Amino acid sequence: QPPPLVMTSPNASGDAVVTHTNLKTVPILGAGNITPGVLFTWETGCKQYFRHKGVDAEKQVAFVSGGFQDPRLVDWYLTNSAELECLKFPDFMDSLREHWLPHNWHADIVSDMFATRQKDDQSLDAYITIIEKLNVYLRGRPEKLDDASLKSLMLLK
Repeated sequence: QPPPLVMTSPNASGDAVVTHTNLKTVPILGAGNITPGVLFTWETGCKQYFRHKGVDAEKQVAFVSGGFQDPRLVDWYLTNSAELECLKFPDFMDSLREHWLPHNWHADIVSDMFATRQKDDQSLDAYITIIEKLNVYLRGRPEKLDDASLKSLMLLK
């Protein structure tokens, strides 16, 4: 008997939420605004699921599509499933980002990194964590800053 379907609602800001409580199950990408952070979290959960379950590369996209809960995303996937299921998972993630994130999402993240300032009541560690977290969302993109560039960015402030 299949497990009960768990529906997730957007968080208070309207962003989608990722739920992945068991490595044996597909991560759930709930309804709501899809952000770079949400996709990073979902992608990481998918990769953990693939490793744990030993999912063959050619079946990965089809396996994780069952985790989509936003009706818009489900419709996009079903409409394009013949094309999407032929993609390797990294290419599928590129397509997902291209379709669901704003056109210049990566430039927005870089701008946010440069614009972020340490607040008076914020520890240095908390400030550094914010910058590093933004940079992680650029993983696999040429805009991602290497460690030396990150350090230089933080020293500018």
